[in-house]
Amino acid sequence: MPSRVRLFVTAMAMGLMAASLGKAQDASPQNAVDEVLVLARDRAGLLEKQPSTTVFGLEKPLLETPRSASFVSDTMLQRFGVETLDGLTAVSPGTYTASFYGVPGALNIRGTLAENYFRGFKRVENRGTYATPIGGAAQIEIVRGPPTPLYGAGKVGGMLNFIPKSARDEGRFLTDPRGELTATVGAYDKKNLTGQIALPVKLGAADGGVYAYGEVDDSKSFYRGLHPKRQLAEVSADFDLGGGWSTAFGGMVYHSTGDVQTPGWNRLTQDLIDHQTYVTGRDTTLVDADGNGRLTPGEVGFYPFGSALYIAYGAVPKSDPNHTLDTGVGTTKLSPRTVHISPADFSTTRTNTLYLDLAKRFDDGGVLKLQLFYDDQENRRFVSYGYPAWFDSAVWEARASYAFERDFGAVSTQSIVGASYRRFEGRRRESFNSGMIAIDRRDIAFGATPTDIIDSPFSTEPADVQGLQWENDNSSTWRQAGLFFTSDVKLDHLTLTLGGRYDDYDVAANDTGFLPFTVPGRQTDSRGKATYSASLTYQTPIGLMPYVSYAKASALEVSQAGDLAPGLVADGSW
Repeated sequence: MPSRVRLFVTAMAMGLMAASLGKAQDASPQNAVDEVLVLARDRAGLLEKQPSTTVFGLEKPLLETPRSASFVSDTMLQRFGVETLDGLTAVSPGTYTASFYGVPGALNIRGTLAENYFRGFKRVENRGTYATPIGGAAQIEIVRGPPTPLYGAGKVGGMLNFIPKSARDEGRFLTDPRGELTATVGAYDKKNLTGQIALPVKLGAADGGVYAYGEVDDSKSFYRGLHPKRQLAEVSADFDLGGGWSTAFGGMVYHSTGDVQTPGWNRLTQDLIDHQTYVTGRDTTLVDADGNGRLTPGEVGFYPFGSALYIAYGAVPKSDPNHTLDTGVGTTKLSPRTVHISPADFSTTRTNTLYLDLAKRFDDGGVLKLQLFYDDQENRRFVSYGYPAWFDSAVWEARASYAFERDFGAVSTQSIVGASYRRFEGRRRESFNSGMIAIDRRDIAFGATPTDIIDSPFSTEPADVQGLQWENDNSSTWRQAGLFFTSDVKLDHLTLTLGGRYDDYDVAANDTGFLPFTVPGRQTDSRGKATYSASLTYQTPIGLMPYVSYAKASALEVSQAGDLAPGLVADGSW
């Protein structure tokens, strides 16, 4: 029965009951009802009261947590039609779209690109490499401010934590199998298929369940020429092993094509924004001499120092035939669906995510937890105006923690202490230093032509043709070993939350690109860094809980692949 109908019927029933009791009160006082209790379930998670460890690492309800955060359930995602991270801005205050050239890889929280976490572990950097999948989420937790010391050093703006679907239902295992299959079709050739199944599993003394989720999406876009395709598979297993022991393990595999980065409109004017009036015209000075369908460096000038397709900042303005529109000059009305794209553009991504937890709950309520996490990412992309890239990165982390509670009469504490080790290895290849970039060269009303499609370092040219090289080819490794604690001290209506972490870093980077514009050779450095936070909360009798917080955060200054640039390592600003 729909919720509104159920609420209406309940209200009518209560009204009739109240009227009947009012009439019968004088006749039979012994039958009077002293109290009517109405229970309701917040399936959408709009008023989160269940304990969560995301904000501080402690099992503490969000309503009692001195931090601005939003928990978005899968039910809420479905009701609001949220399919990408950009849609979360409709259900989470203080968040903004941060699409990186049109690809929703991360949220913007407090003016900073938020970092993506999976079950409390930071994933490989994704600013806009691919559209971060959220279809397999049981809950997405958005925290404003630095992450808890349990999760490691992070950005001060905020974080997004992905909680995968599991066979637990409000803390208990499912008793019966459940499954669901959905198919969605819509405008712009929307085609989406999802399937999920949850199975209770009993293995001897072990009681648990397995949850599997799969999704295939093959949908075009409002913007012509963009056709992203995505495939997602996710499995999670949870078991109570007996004797206080429990385990959880699983993973997620993701593959996508078509998440092409586009600047949208070029040749931007106020008239274009207000009236869709676009300046047309093409340059015919440069020609595709070798007929390969794109502009190789030698067809522009001497590579790499004479092939720039833009005038650098600080240069004296001058007329250059290479930048002169000499054909089809005029204006036209541009459709909002027309953007800077070509048939040669592509983006292919694959990611693999794995996790393993082993926990022991002791008789005194203490919990010892051992966790392993792995995440990798490979992306190859070509964008015809410049900025091709090839990222290949992997990170793994081991974490041990012990959570416990203590009661000292008027003062009670809830604390967690632990240690973690994290290691990253990645390679970032890009090309833009030579200036082979041409956003405004293309007349997007006319469409892509061979002389506005920049050469690709993925292609192999004949011996007599100078092709575009990987101008940056940075190999980077870093490791992070840390100790952390968080403690919640409660005295009557006052709660003091303290947290801290100390990390020891070892970093290395070496860029062997064709034109890296950075320090040569392998650069190494090491350093220790502390982070801390403190919050004081007062619980008033009327339910308001004012609080004051202070935090000092630190985070590595990583590039798009999660790597460190050699120049930053060399001067100590990493």
